[in-house]
Amino acid sequence: MSSVDERKNVKDFFQGYAKEFHDIYAGESKGGLGRFLDAWLRNSMFTRFDEAFVEIKKCGAKSVLDVGCGPGTHDVILAKNLGTKVTGVDVAASMIELAKGNAEKGGVSSLCEFALGDFDAFAGRARFDAVLSLGVVEYIKEPGPFVRKMFELANQKVIFSLPVKWNVLTPQRALRYKLRNCPLWFYSESEIASFLRKHGMERFCIHDLGRDYLVVVDGIGK
Repeated sequence: MSSVDERKNVKDFFQGYAKEFHDIYAGESKGGLGRFLDAWLRNSMFTRFDEAFVEIKKCGAKSVLDVGCGPGTHDVILAKNLGTKVTGVDVAASMIELAKGNAEKGGVSSLCEFALGDFDAFAGRARFDAVLSLGVVEYIKEPGPFVRKMFELANQKVIFSLPVKWNVLTPQRALRYKLRNCPLWFYSESEIASFLRKHGMERFCIHDLGRDYLVVVDGIGK
């Protein structure tokens, strides 16, 4: 399968998955059992943003680019709690529609801007204090250039997540995405460190959150 085919499969998957994905955070259409399973199986989805929020607050970021913003849940929280101006970009039109609605519902439309499209084609000339990307980089076969582009757009920090290669939940996660024809790659700490250094990023921390790693590329200051 070519990288073009893989990108299309990812786009198609999230276009159709938008409502279900949004409900992981909102829980509006789920019963007690559904919410319990999300809290157990997907706990790191919440933990990784909690940790990212701390990093963004710590550096006093006034502007954030959220790559693969999904339904904008994180962007609304950043805008409401930190007064941060957030730009979200996503390949799925259904996600962007949800994000705009969530920003309006949260009263932060003036602080949130959303763009439909692939990050590879993102042509914004502005730089951002922090660049965030949670649950995105694992769908890219060669993540180095993708993360390097985020690095080049960041004034202070790049924050992204990747799934842990050796975890008890890895097999079921891999099978779930395989059945949905959506490519997904898992990583060890050494593999993450290797592609970061290969692409000129030397100052970073890798936090093990159990199911996922949260990677913080720090000290950019360009």
